[in-house]
Amino acid sequence: MAGARGTWNSSFGFIMAAVGSAVGLGNLVRFPRELAENGGAAFLFVYLILLLLVGLPAILGEMSIGKMTQMSPVNAFRKLGGEHGKKWAVIGVAGMLAAMFVLFFYTVMTGWTLRFFLGGITGAWFDDPSGYYGDIAYGPATIFWHLLVSIITVYIVSRGISGGIEKVTVIIIPALFAILIGIVLYAAFQPGAIDGYKELFDPDFSELTPNNIAAATGQVFFSLSLGQGAMLTYASYMDKKQSVSKDGTTIALADTGVALMAGMMVFPVLAFTGLLASNDPAVQEALGGSFGTAFIALPNAFVAMGDVMGRIVGTVFFLGLFFAALSSAISLMEVPTSVLIDRFELPRWKSAVLIGLITYSFGVVSSINETWFTLYDEIAINVFIVLGVAFTTFFAGWVAKGVGKELDSGLRSRVGVYIVWLMRTVTPVAILAVFFFGGLFGTGADGGIEFWANDAGWNRLWRELKLGFGFE
Repeated sequence: MAGARGTWNSSFGFIMAAVGSAVGLGNLVRFPRELAENGGAAFLFVYLILLLLVGLPAILGEMSIGKMTQMSPVNAFRKLGGEHGKKWAVIGVAGMLAAMFVLFFYTVMTGWTLRFFLGGITGAWFDDPSGYYGDIAYGPATIFWHLLVSIITVYIVSRGISGGIEKVTVIIIPALFAILIGIVLYAAFQPGAIDGYKELFDPDFSELTPNNIAAATGQVFFSLSLGQGAMLTYASYMDKKQSVSKDGTTIALADTGVALMAGMMVFPVLAFTGLLASNDPAVQEALGGSFGTAFIALPNAFVAMGDVMGRIVGTVFFLGLFFAALSSAISLMEVPTSVLIDRFELPRWKSAVLIGLITYSFGVVSSINETWFTLYDEIAINVFIVLGVAFTTFFAGWVAKGVGKELDSGLRSRVGVYIVWLMRTVTPVAILAVFFFGGLFGTGADGGIEFWANDAGWNRLWRELKLGFGFE
């Protein structure tokens, strides 16, 4: 089955592709934003603990299912579900839908990164970065860039595992690491950068609330591409001799390394250019806004570096951001594409084109309407991803046979039993926390926790649904 579907040429190729899936805009855009909004260093501390207790077991469980079956998500759950396989296959369907819903807005964002990269070369956004973002974020022209990114993604996926995805990711992911390391080193030697490191590494635990902890858990899920079937799908192409535990841990550590480098890049850059301590309401709004840190605050910081250095650093940064976004878009499109190949035996190129047409078509509205962009984001994260992680981890811990043995494969010591225990206990508790404090409860006007608060995930989702369909 794996041979007909394709396999990775090397362990390095698989790790680069999987790291590319995990390392996307969730690390370089969403992670710094979450840090800024949820207590800085205290949020980072919680994030790292949750990564070990929740993220690592979840990614290892998802990868084990993929490698054990060498099938796409729907067929994998069907096979391991035994006599109730048809019912468990719903989890695979949910993962496929999660990947598609993310693509509905993700390729639009990838288009933003490409335009900022090209705009850095021409200097298009240097006069007014904030205005430039406002001009390109939504509108008829954005539809074209959304289409261009969709075509690039479809082409790479249609070329297959080793001939397309692996060939691209073994180039762009090392390049991404080189770009990030270069900017981090540059920022480290600038006067005033220490204030940025304080924001990142000097925790104030008094700022932590249940909502912050729920946000950290959700960030772990989103950052590692969990609950979307991407890791399961990529692991289904692994060689039987590869170790899920070793490769999965490497992927999680590399993903965390990129998230930390993003923080070590963003906050020092904002600090030494004076924007981190700025009292300008527009700057503070950008730092706490949806995507303002990456597309408004940082471009303004690059401008403050001067015409030459600012243009160089800014252009290189957005090139790296494009690489990160593209690698994740590829993995997301591979999920539903692999399902069509496995379930309906469609040729790969036809499956990729069909999925590309669907995701592009639904994504058009998020290219021109911020409400729909936000709606897709809310549905993907608050519904499909959270539920996908919950049910996938439950399935790996309680239903699937042989997960612990698979995790021990290639290791000298037995760790599978401990990881499965985490899947059965700690991970579900963390997911419930996300559901309650990230979905049902929120911070009220008086600062306390209240049910169905205005900023709570499910209430926010409900508002976005009404706005999207014109009822408010």
